[in-house]
Amino acid sequence: YWQGLSTLPDARLVQRALQRYGYGIDVTGVWDEQSRHVLLAFQRHFVPNRVSGELDLETCAVLWALLEKYFPDSLTGPDSLA
Repeated sequence: YWQGLSTLPDARLVQRALQRYGYGIDVTGVWDEQSRHVLLAFQRHFVPNRVSGELDLETCAVLWALLEKYFPDSLTGPDSLA
């Protein structure tokens, strides 16, 4: 995913991905304060070299890889994020 991502996904998609992974986040479509707080928690755990609360390609790549590993239907199945 790190090499395959060239642009950041929109806020709604990232919020849905974080929600699917188990984080308590409302899907608003706006990169707001709650999104930054949830992303900070995710980054602290999975991307400690990028703890900023701001979305970046590396953080997205890690999130997508984790979804593929633990929730593969999230990316391709009937309940996919898209």
